[in-house]
Amino acid sequence: MNATAGFLGPRARHVAAYWGGLGLLTWEVARNAWLPRRYVRLVIAEFDGMGVYSLVVAGTAALFTGMVFALQSAVYLSRFGADLYVGPLVGLSVLRELGPVLTAILVGGKVA
Repeated sequence: MNATAGFLGPRARHVAAYWGGLGLLTWEVARNAWLPRRYVRLVIAEFDGMGVYSLVVAGTAALFTGMVFALQSAVYLSRFGADLYVGPLVGLSVLRELGPVLTAILVGGKVA
């Protein structure tokens, strides 16, 4: 054990190792941030494969999720005479909340 390791306590060594690892990670990210020109076409091909070709699957999932959500919410909203609000409720909730989550799950499942 060297003098520094004996001087510092276990918590201080843990903090130093954490910040050292964080510094190394930052260095690696900064060093690899700029893609060489030969990889730009590969990145664009991946964007095309993951984004454009996933639209059909994500759209189908959003459609069926919206239909189920509309059916279930219409039953409860009709009790209060709020049938007119089913469409805006389903549209906004699928667009704002469920759409991004379902798309991320489906695209993430396609990658793995």
